[in-house]
Amino acid sequence: MAAEALTSIDFDKHKNVIRNTDPVGLQYILGIPIEIWSNLYIPMSRYGVAYTNHVESWNNVILKVRDLPIHMFIEELRRICLKMSYTYREEAEKSQTRLTSWATYHCIPCKHGVRALGLANVDPTTRISEYFTNNTYKTVYEPIWIPIRRIEQWKILKTDPRVRVPIPIVRASRPCTQRKRREKMFGLATKLRFCSRCRKNGHNRHSCMLLPIPSDDNTCPDNGTVFYDEHLATCHPR
Repeated sequence: MAAEALTSIDFDKHKNVIRNTDPVGLQYILGIPIEIWSNLYIPMSRYGVAYTNHVESWNNVILKVRDLPIHMFIEELRRICLKMSYTYREEAEKSQTRLTSWATYHCIPCKHGVRALGLANVDPTTRISEYFTNNTYKTVYEPIWIPIRRIEQWKILKTDPRVRVPIPIVRASRPCTQRKRREKMFGLATKLRFCSRCRKNGHNRHSCMLLPIPSDDNTCPDNGTVFYDEHLATCHPR
């Protein structure tokens, strides 16, 4: 579990469990370079992820061009993908090995497995995932990117594809009152709002956060129907 921990807190927790269970085994493990067996201290981006997710990685690529007009943005996006595809395809063509440079000790068999495969006359590279082979790398970047036609070569349809401003529709209900706040003038005294519920300034009882709490003073010992007067705070029979 300590080898699979991705945070220092989890790593220390699992390391303490090993210390309490087998102190001698912990000393043996710590004698091995920690960057070899712990995912937390691997000197590279774990699992090839440099950001929180793929969306953040792609957002960092288009950061400089995402505010352009849509047709220019599409063209810049095509240019970025074309450049990346060409660079990686040329890199794959230059490689003469069966495996890519990313096929390290994390995916190839260990030295004991390589020795056992050698005694069995088996090529160790055949025991590696196909995703780390150079042929798969070439296949991914083999398709070509078709350039976008210039604006003069765009096909104009018979219908009008332009997006226009929506037609405003007047609602059937009463329109809202558009009130404008008066500009604050120096020396002009304004009336403060007063709440009759909590007895504080700055708001009224409709926007008060204090819920009304019924008490004995707000009830009347009457058998008939009563109502509560919010202004006089008294009960009156109907």
